[in-house]
Amino acid sequence: MARRTTFSQRNSEKTNPPAARIWLPVPKRKSRIMVSVLLGTLVAAIALKSYETSRIEAGQVIKDNVAVVGIDDANIFFTYARNIAHGYGAVYNEGGERVEGFSSPLFTLLCTGILVFTDHVEIAVLLLNTALLVVVLIVVQEFLHTTLCVDGSQVAAVGKIEDKITERQYAFLNWSTSVLLWIWILGSPQYVIWTTITLMDVGLWAAVFVVGTLEVVKATRYQPQRMLQDWRVMVCVALMLCTRSEGMYFCLIWILILGWVRRRRFAPAADKGRAWVVSVAGPLLAYCLINALVIGGRYLYFGYPFPNTYYAKVSPEFFYNLKLGLGYALDFVSAQPWVIPVVLMVLWWSVRLLRGQGHDETGARYLSSPEMTTASLATICLLALVCPVLTGGDHFDYARFFQPMWPLLGLVGVTTYRRLSMGQRFASALAPKRTVFLLALLGGTILFAQDPTWLSLLQTRGHNTQMRHDFTLAIRGRLLGDMLNGFMLARELNVDVGLVEPPAAMSLGTLTTGGVGYTYAGRKLDMLGLNNASMAHSGGDRRGNKNHAAFNKDIFFELMPDLFAPQFSAGSEQIPEQAANIFPFNFSFWQKSLLHLDQDQRFVGAYVPVAITLFVQDATTKKQSIRIITAWMRKEVLATIRLRTSSYRIQVIAT
Repeated sequence: MARRTTFSQRNSEKTNPPAARIWLPVPKRKSRIMVSVLLGTLVAAIALKSYETSRIEAGQVIKDNVAVVGIDDANIFFTYARNIAHGYGAVYNEGGERVEGFSSPLFTLLCTGILVFTDHVEIAVLLLNTALLVVVLIVVQEFLHTTLCVDGSQVAAVGKIEDKITERQYAFLNWSTSVLLWIWILGSPQYVIWTTITLMDVGLWAAVFVVGTLEVVKATRYQPQRMLQDWRVMVCVALMLCTRSEGMYFCLIWILILGWVRRRRFAPAADKGRAWVVSVAGPLLAYCLINALVIGGRYLYFGYPFPNTYYAKVSPEFFYNLKLGLGYALDFVSAQPWVIPVVLMVLWWSVRLLRGQGHDETGARYLSSPEMTTASLATICLLALVCPVLTGGDHFDYARFFQPMWPLLGLVGVTTYRRLSMGQRFASALAPKRTVFLLALLGGTILFAQDPTWLSLLQTRGHNTQMRHDFTLAIRGRLLGDMLNGFMLARELNVDVGLVEPPAAMSLGTLTTGGVGYTYAGRKLDMLGLNNASMAHSGGDRRGNKNHAAFNKDIFFELMPDLFAPQFSAGSEQIPEQAANIFPFNFSFWQKSLLHLDQDQRFVGAYVPVAITLFVQDATTKKQSIRIITAWMRKEVLATIRLRTSSYRIQVIAT
């Protein structure tokens, strides 16, 4: 029943109408959190499902998932973490040299903590990455509807149409921005795959960068009265510096923007210089102190100020890196066309921040508080996008180095969309039906105007993509390590009786060293330098195949691995007839990376191609399968091998 009013009440309402609301309805916080948790978990499961393939064996349907152990580089993290957890220190080989072959100290420590309690590190890291994805969803939604919320004063500032907008229109607009932001983040397979099922440090990197950036932007809205008032920013600076080496650059961006905006907002014209230093004293002190601890500790423990991966991957030539970086950015834009309009928005806001004023409302270029906040966020995004371009990008597919900025780009985009919708020129678009239509149009194009889409991944299961190959490398590497362990055991059990000590496990010269490094019990020598200090610090301009250009022939012949570039094939009885068909010299990519090692007389004189055949009998079907390992073995080592077993057989391949 409708509420009844008296004559005096109706008369009072006519003469004294209720004051206009100065707040706008937004999706409730609990609703945003609940939806973010459900969507984040669901999309992570879809990402895992996208790399699942069914096969029929013995009349049963078996589902194989190539993403169960992450990509090959994730297994490098696991190897270091396991050695640290077992008390060997940050080493790639038990009892080997100290080398920082991992790109994220903080992520390595998290994996170490997991391996202290359980050997199932893959499941735990997947859950951790999924939780970090949910955290990103929650914090960007919270920031959108609190710090960047549209209140009555902002309505007046952007278009002075507050009297024309109903509460229902506000609700539709705010919900549409929330949905668009969810679509932007979760509708991108590239972002979700890199931050979850690769089991890499990208999920941690993205979470720390997003949370840290939002804390910095919040901090620009007040002037600290004491140094520790910025403790949240200081904590984020410490986490960022411990997460990635790029954190040194990102934290400088945070401090620069924080000081710039505070100076514009709060400092009088005569005292800007001193105010800038005072306003960032806390974060700047944290930056210097943590940097000194990280770099100093690294130098004392490993002997070098930067990670080993930096020396192995990054070319010292600036313009060469810039050329590669521009190509990397072009590939990113080609796969994600929506980046173009969003980056244009970011540029527009950044120019406004550079030219605008925030401390003098009478100025012609005065920026209101919400405008300054959005401009600060956009400028941090813009400067962060420059980092992968300057360092030459990456060799992995799906633009790994751009993914941490992806949620914030979407946040700038939906904020700009909401601001335009509140303008007087676009007031007609606030009708609920039109809002829903725009949401469907924008959301649909975001979902399908990219490569790959979730639909294509689910249909093809990622076949014929580089990312699936990276997943496969890890699985095949683990199987190869287990097979080589069995071969070493067979070698020990079948040695000549006259030998006093069994032969040591053969040293392994690897090119893809994650999966095999995690399972092989012998000494692993990374021929590309990521986990090998002598190779990483050898001379060279690092030109060539990106991240695969550190190989040095002289260092190779100093190390002289017993077995070089092993590779196996399952279910095939065909042994290559000629050495030209043996990995890695049957691929032009590896020929270039290895500087045509097969044509060096030192290599020809020392190594011979071999095929190691393993006969495996299935316990259920009693059928025998064959697995073949091809590799290059030192002739001296081959001469010592005596195998008297029916499980393994070794033969030389004709050169």
